Amino acid sequence: MKHKVMPVCGLVLAVALATQLSGSIAHADPGDNDFDNDTVNSIKNAVIEYQKVVDSEWTDYDATTGHDVTSAEQEVRVIRKGLLDESGIVVASAESDVRIPGKPYWEEGEITIDVEISTTKTYAKFDHPGERVEGVVTNDHKIKLSRDGGYYVSVDALDNLIDEGSKGDGAPSGSGEVSLDPSDSSRDSSGGGVDPTAVHSGNNSVEASSDNVSADASSPVFIQPVDSQGRTLNKEAMVEYAREWTSSPHDTNVNEGGLNPSYPMRGQNCANFTSQALNVGGWEVEGGVLPFDPDVWTYNLDFFNRPSWTWVNAKDNAGYVLSRGYERLPNMWNADVGDIIYVDWDGGRDGGISHAMVVTSRGLGEPFISQKSSNRSNVPLVESKLMAKAQGNEEPDWYAVTFGGGA
Repeated sequence: MKHKVMPVCGLVLAVALATQLSGSIAHADPGDNDFDNDTVNSIKNAVIEYQKVVDSEWTDYDATTGHDVTSAEQEVRVIRKGLLDESGIVVASAESDVRIPGKPYWEEGEITIDVEISTTKTYAKFDHPGERVEGVVTNDHKIKLSRDGGYYVSVDALDNLIDEGSKGDGAPSGSGEVSLDPSDSSRDSSGGGVDPTAVHSGNNSVEASSDNVSADASSPVFIQPVDSQGRTLNKEAMVEYAREWTSSPHDTNVNEGGLNPSYPMRGQNCANFTSQALNVGGWEVEGGVLPFDPDVWTYNLDFFNRPSWTWVNAKDNAGYVLSRGYERLPNMWNADVGDIIYVDWDGGRDGGISHAMVVTSRGLGEPFISQKSSNRSNVPLVESKLMAKAQGNEEPDWYAVTFGGGA
């Protein structure tokens, strides 16, 4: 019986071709439905276990995933060091809620999954013994996984949403210009150069901010200032609203669950959220027809189902509150509850103010802020500054404004 013998060169070519084909198949994008339930659960568990290690890195400088450091891990390390160097703040604990709404998918030959991670942190200072302040940071992540026996996170990129709101079609360039000098954002490595317990001009609390303030402490007694339109601003109610709608179960960047359904859905928008807090604090809307009218401040214009620019656009919102009694605060580190901090992320190179946040407490001698886009609940202002720098905003301009009434 005769047998066909494949020449060696033919055998080598066949093996090489088979290897090439198998490699191509392994790196192809099979489609969203290629993962069975066991694989999906393994991928999700790998993400959860990874995040537990990342959380531990806030307090344990030796903690490591055992793989290459991801960009999200690197940001933790940079901010951890910056908090200590700039203000003396340390993170005493960190615990994350990992939310994975969808299934993994293939992107450019890699297993990818979209994740929302909300991390609750407890902040402390060595020179403020016994005081703790709790805050929440929520970020969107695009995570990629590789295999080495099991799945592990190889890429973790933050996808932070910064949305200053849209004015709508036909908005003339240069509208909403604000004549306001940036507040001083400088400080030395010990947090010096400011008086963290100073009662600044326009402060609404009877007593200066004290060192024993915490997230669970009782609120200070408030004097309610009146704006130029005769509207009383209850800063206590304003701050409680901002804290409530950025804390669990509302600590999400998703509209449903993250936004108050009592207001029209205007998206995860920082100025929209700031306006809501002012409105709950007692500032009644000022209606009108024209969206660009600087004296109109409303979530629904007369005859139109749309907001005014002053309601949803950070720059126009700043111009409005300044016209109604808020005043520039020279140094942003002296900001107190009910103050507002606006930011121009690129220092005036693209048209001005593009973000807003509400000061919701003072603790550890520092202002703490809350905001939407992305969700932040009572986190140190210095951490917001460090996060901006870590994400490429090297020289933003910061505008702190305070309200005492009488304007």
